[in-house]
Amino acid sequence: MFVSASMGGGNSAVAAESPAPVAETQDSRTIEISGKVIDTNGQPIIGATVFETGTANGITTDLNGGFTLTVTEKATLEFSYVGYKPQTLPASQGMVVTLEEALDIDAVVVVGYGVQKSQPFGRRRHGQDG
Repeated sequence: MFVSASMGGGNSAVAAESPAPVAETQDSRTIEISGKVIDTNGQPIIGATVFETGTANGITTDLNGGFTLTVTEKATLEFSYVGYKPQTLPASQGMVVTLEEALDIDAVVVVGYGVQKSQPFGRRRHGQDG
């Protein structure tokens, strides 16, 4: 269907009906996924990142470890948080993801460098005499 309109002075505008939209492919449909990220003790992990694999589509978990993210159907999600082993899982509604600690705290070694002169507590400050 074409529409023609004339505007005084010989100017005219022609508009064509836009073609029918292309049907969405199955891979481009989106779904909303909600879930929770917890540690091995069942405690929520606040601020864990949840990303759709291969995209910049992501979010951080809330104060209860919860998240809601709109992803493509059949998406895979990546879960990570500092100090925990990352996980990649297929997206599913109501998922509860448990992240395990990446380090065994008993294996941490603290090394210090430098020398500092120790002073007894209560010692006078510089400039105070007697």
